Amino acid sequence: MSQTFVRGAKLGQKVRVESELVNMGKTLAYTRVEILSADTGKLLAYGSHTKYIADALKSDKNVKFSEDGESITEGVEPEP
Repeated sequence: MSQTFVRGAKLGQKVRVESELVNMGKTLAYTRVEILSADTGKLLAYGSHTKYIADALKSDKNVKFSEDGESITEGVEPEP
């Protein structure tokens, strides 16, 4: 996991998080994320993560999301 902080956000400032799955194989997943100011769109931070997923792919707790990522199409939403 790596992260770079470009500029600070003020306490209470709204931010927008944009993330993407770059690639997913049988054992590893690669993700990227950007955190931006919701008001100005300026980049606040960015990062990436490489995650071992082989065991997680077999879990009965997995869910699948709609193409827009807004709703669950398979599985049950986890309890908070």
